[in-house]
Amino acid sequence: MDYTYISNVGDPQRIPAFDEVDVALGRHDIRYAIVNRLLARPSDPKKGSAEEIASLEISQTHSFELPQALTPTSVPLTTSKDGPVESILRLTPGSFLHFEGRLDYDIHASQFTAASVTTSVTWKGSFVNATWFSSRPVLSAPLPEGSLSPNTDQVRLAAGLDISKAFRLDTQLNYDATNQKLLEDRSLISFKGSCYTLFLEVRELRVPPNNRRDYRFVVNLKDIGTLLDVNGSLDHIFGP
Repeated sequence: MDYTYISNVGDPQRIPAFDEVDVALGRHDIRYAIVNRLLARPSDPKKGSAEEIASLEISQTHSFELPQALTPTSVPLTTSKDGPVESILRLTPGSFLHFEGRLDYDIHASQFTAASVTTSVTWKGSFVNATWFSSRPVLSAPLPEGSLSPNTDQVRLAAGLDISKAFRLDTQLNYDATNQKLLEDRSLISFKGSCYTLFLEVRELRVPPNNRRDYRFVVNLKDIGTLLDVNGSLDHIFGP
């Protein structure tokens, strides 16, 4: 059981928006969960002690009061003090393969609201990762005719490969399966020298009206940190 209390903020608009995840607003809730873990010991005692190879967690969060909104007139995301029942299944039979499945169920609407499946394969310094996630939010009222559905299905593919001792390539693709559209692709190539590292990243975003192509070039010095960090728009250089 995890109990959380954060007092309400006097003026939330004055808080710097430093990311899209952590919002330092008031909340008062308790999260309770049943967690089952399966441990396995290597056949060779020299390889270490027992490690977790599977786990199943079922949890729910109850709010003693609704979380503080960003502005007093903001409409809360939910009017229920009981969150969905969340279940998480993790399988890690070895260092090579990892699997995670998540499922959220709203007990008041009797509806599955979110689901995701992630599988990754890792060997040495390289990896391949695939994620599918789906959202089916509970609607307080029917949508007007002609409105876009809030339901989403997206796929994320990521991979990283050590081409040589000096060069490494990482890439990521985000695909909207509902609208059958590639939303974003990002590639990063890095070169590691004896006392410095070079990074060149290129990203293309395809979410109207914010379609854009960007680049970033970084030079890091060993034991010193970032010496150069240059970024900008490829559209301004080569045109849209």
